[in-house]
Amino acid sequence: MENNISYYQKNKYKINARKRAWRKKNREILLKKDREYYKKNAERERSYARELYRKNSQKELDRIRYKKYGITGDEFRALVEKQGIKCPICNKDITKNPTVDHDHSTGKIRGLICSPCNLAIGNAEDSPDRLRAMANYLEKSK
Repeated sequence: MENNISYYQKNKYKINARKRAWRKKNREILLKKDREYYKKNAERERSYARELYRKNSQKELDRIRYKKYGITGDEFRALVEKQGIKCPICNKDITKNPTVDHDHSTGKIRGLICSPCNLAIGNAEDSPDRLRAMANYLEKSK
């Protein structure tokens, strides 16, 4: 046992590089196995996620935002502080968690908006032309 630990300590960079290369090469296989596992254990995984959220919702939200948008909890809170609690689109107070609005093609964060405005932008597929056409349609039909 001691010998294995010693070998690993001496060669951990090579070993980890091989593991990363193997994972990169076999990414699709790993994703398929992950999906199969989740499908078989969906309720257990959901229950675990709910428990994590219940124990420390702020930490879990920070983890999710970092994973999705690359923004830390401190950066998110600084953005909330800078922007205030108003949605820059509809100017309503954001009563629940502000949504991180980002450009889907570049990943660049545009700001924090309310959920209804985020859904409107998302349904318009981030297209200013489509949003203008929607506004024109609504104005003409009054």
